[in-house]
Amino acid sequence: DISVFVKYGMLTDDKFFEKAEKFFLLKTTEGEYFTLAEYKEKVATLQTDKDGKVVYLYSNSKDIQDSAIAKAKNLSYSVLLFDHPIDSHLIQRIEGKEENVSIKRIDAAPLSELINKDEKIEEVLSKKEIEKIENLYKEVVGEGGVFNVSTKALSPQEAPVLIVQDEFMRRMKEMSAMSGGMGFGNFPESYNVVVNTNHDLNRKIAGADSGNELAQHAIDLAKLANGLLKGEELTKFINRSLQSMNS
Repeated sequence: DISVFVKYGMLTDDKFFEKAEKFFLLKTTEGEYFTLAEYKEKVATLQTDKDGKVVYLYSNSKDIQDSAIAKAKNLSYSVLLFDHPIDSHLIQRIEGKEENVSIKRIDAAPLSELINKDEKIEEVLSKKEIEKIENLYKEVVGEGGVFNVSTKALSPQEAPVLIVQDEFMRRMKEMSAMSGGMGFGNFPESYNVVVNTNHDLNRKIAGADSGNELAQHAIDLAKLANGLLKGEELTKFINRSLQSMNS
């Protein structure tokens, strides 16, 4: 594959990178192609954050991250496709070479945080209600495991629960895996469960006597969206969904 050869050259040779900038093409999830300069110009207006960084969003799996890509598309954001194992290293390289550019995977955080424009979103729940749903979700996922729960006031159009991975740690793990699994590659998997306190479902849970079943369903949907719902958990989710449809 000539594109992989070019990527290796860009990673290992500064002079080659400078030449390749003029012909190397970034591919979007829509199947469009742009040089580095063309792409920066394309997204600079909409995808510049509060610190003046032009944020390149990317996906490494169109199928798994379809929901997150669709949300970005609804806001007229562009999403790049980096789906080759070497791309973690290439992303790091481009960030180091391109001025005022930050590259973030589409599922690394809520969209409003990936491109942070310092827009304030009003919290609709009281502190007591927030504490209630946070404790409830912690009970559902189990504390001290791979899922760490936090609450945030996001747009009501965001999902009730998002499961995200820190961009830096995930990227370091991927790069370590390419190098034989040493260093960051030995770190256990860890995910952040972000509970959207402004979503109608969580407002409903906050006002319910017992919202465990709703919280469990919301968690399972978030896992399903991230390809994390498997085995016994998936079977229980399917059975619970069928029971709900028949009731």
